[in-house]
Amino acid sequence: MLGRILAVAQNTRREAYRNRAFTVLVIVGVLLNTVGFVLSNLAEPSQKARVIQNFGYFAVSFVSAITAILIGVILLYKELDRKTIYTLIPKPVMRYEIVLGKFLGLGQLLFGLVIFLSIGWVGVMWLFDALVVNSQSVLDSVGAAVFLVLLESLIVTSIALMFSGWTRPFLSGVFSFLFFVTGRVVFVLEEHLAMTKGPLSADGPLRQLVEIVVYVVPDLSIFNISREIALGIPVPGHYLWSASAFAGCYILVFLGIGIVLFGRRDFV
Repeated sequence: MLGRILAVAQNTRREAYRNRAFTVLVIVGVLLNTVGFVLSNLAEPSQKARVIQNFGYFAVSFVSAITAILIGVILLYKELDRKTIYTLIPKPVMRYEIVLGKFLGLGQLLFGLVIFLSIGWVGVMWLFDALVVNSQSVLDSVGAAVFLVLLESLIVTSIALMFSGWTRPFLSGVFSFLFFVTGRVVFVLEEHLAMTKGPLSADGPLRQLVEIVVYVVPDLSIFNISREIALGIPVPGHYLWSASAFAGCYILVFLGIGIVLFGRRDFV
């Protein structure tokens, strides 16, 4: 079983590298890092380091998430559309092995992408002395941020695979992107639910809908520690362990649903 999963992962990684969308996204990530450098020159001298830190973090996290959505949605559909999936299904390859192999292959791709973009981010911060805040190095926090970005990307990948095994690329991409955006602002919805005044304070259909969204959509804000980097606040190890457990649970749930949906799909 493991050999078949690894074979699917290797093929997925190879196809992703060849995909022009991936090349474009890598270029976009590099350009965003450059934009952060340009914007820092327009900011107040005391804010230059923060601009480089925040924009670099945004470039790495956003491009990684969009890559997870686009590539995750495109690759599985391409096999269905080109009917190359028929060469796998009749062979002793279970459908869940295909989904797991796709996830593993995309995970390897995202790992390389996150590391590549992060090296550029750290390089820019090093050039402009943005790795030191309040006479304290933030390199450890940057490393933690890179790790958390990878976890977030893996969650988004599992979401994209879940939807791509169920519907067409456009809708899969839209649903996955909505999950991603909502996950970034779930904490805001939770704050509104806790308020005693406001549109979500009273029981009703809107509050019930928001409660369902908060319950189903993962809170991706826990993977964002750009504030800690900007303020020079170290990230404790237990936080990384908690974030890993949180990500692992959601990944298992979304992959499980994706396997079920893909298993019920008719390829005729």
